[in-house]
Amino acid sequence: MPENLNSIAMPIGQRVRHTVFGEGTVVDVDTDKGAHLIQFDSVETPRMISFKVKLEALQ
Repeated sequence: MPENLNSIAMPIGQRVRHTVFGEGTVVDVDTDKGAHLIQFDSVETPRMISFKVKLEALQ
């Protein structure tokens, strides 16, 4: 894992697209676990998504 996780972490509030869950919003970043906490529009509870997972940043 890269030393500087902040360089790959999406900022809180960033809208993203995941290939399975669809669109959502980053609500937290956990650098200890190397994951984003994302509230997806199609899922009731937020999901932890690893920094390794490809997410498309939306505008």
